[in-house]
Amino acid sequence: METFFYTAIDQYGKKHQGSLESDSEKLVRQKLREKSLIPVTVKALESKSEKSQRFESHHKLSNKELSLLTRQLAILLKSGIPLAEVLRLLSQQTSNRKINTVALKLRSRLLEGQSLSQAINTLGKAFPPLYKATVTAGESSGKLSEVLNNLANYYEEKADIHQKIKLSLLYPVILTVVSIAVVISLLLFVIPEIVLVFEDLGQQLPEITRLLIALSDFLQANGLMIAMVILAAVLIAKLVLKIETVKLVYDAFVLQVPLIGNIIRVLNTSRFIRTLAILSSSKVETMNALLIASQVLSNLSMRQAVESASKQVREGSSLSNALAKEQCFPDITTHLISSGESSGNLSEMLESTATYHEREVQAMTTTLVGIFEPLLILVMGGIVLVIVIAILLPIFEMNQLVA
Repeated sequence: METFFYTAIDQYGKKHQGSLESDSEKLVRQKLREKSLIPVTVKALESKSEKSQRFESHHKLSNKELSLLTRQLAILLKSGIPLAEVLRLLSQQTSNRKINTVALKLRSRLLEGQSLSQAINTLGKAFPPLYKATVTAGESSGKLSEVLNNLANYYEEKADIHQKIKLSLLYPVILTVVSIAVVISLLLFVIPEIVLVFEDLGQQLPEITRLLIALSDFLQANGLMIAMVILAAVLIAKLVLKIETVKLVYDAFVLQVPLIGNIIRVLNTSRFIRTLAILSSSKVETMNALLIASQVLSNLSMRQAVESASKQVREGSSLSNALAKEQCFPDITTHLISSGESSGNLSEMLESTATYHEREVQAMTTTLVGIFEPLLILVMGGIVLVIVIAILLPIFEMNQLVA
């Protein structure tokens, strides 16, 4: 429940001010009328923690949070419990503060007479366009529980895929960071100490050792500047890539890069088709579904291709022909969609196509990591070997002179 501050007047025109606890502004006004008061203003009071929660609720829910919220909604709604009561139970059961805040705010909107889709639209960025469109379609068709169940499956699978990719890349990233840190530590701290020993002896050093010492001196003198230049370059690149024309050219170029381009293409295709599948199964109109699904594409070149395809569909072209004409998606994708259109089972075929591409992404990630790990070990091992040889050569030469 929320605390509301009100201003009201009685039948004699006398002004009254105070506060009431209630689930919505509408109920506060109703209580005031029951007390023979005419409400003038009713405003929710917010504590600092509530303001923080309001701020959080206007930020995107993660895939995991969306799946958790939607799954519980679907289960409770299927049991026949009224939606407002479902949201109250959900807010009490969850330990996630953001989900709790969103559930309470949705319930408040419902008690004011709004539908679930209208309530979701008032929470700004908390829910993605896909979620809003699908819930709206579910309400229109009278299959809200089924649609919520499909949405829960969608976000669970999406969160699971992201988790698998992150775990696959975790070890290579740690290995890379540790290897670079070891090499830099050797150059900045170990080599200078060894140089002092050889300088005291006045020994002529091998060429490889002199090169290593020169590199160590260079990093000591310019290491901070190099780090700042790299950081500045990364920040500038991020700013430049926010310019749409530059981003479009860059994304189109990346798609042509061997291996990396193919991975990006398949990854974006799997996201797009999976989103299109959930919208299609929820009976969202094709044009609207294409525009919503295009927003999950991180590659701007592919997004523009879908927007162009949607115009062709509007003009009467089939979905498969429109996508094939753009030549941005794998051939198998357009062939499978064409098969679904011909058989009248487009939604099912989109589901199968999305599953196929998701498995392809996982296989590509596994293969790439499998190649990268031993390659990285060989490269970093080679660098460390060169450093060790450069350190040991003068020692061997000194031993020979002594002998």
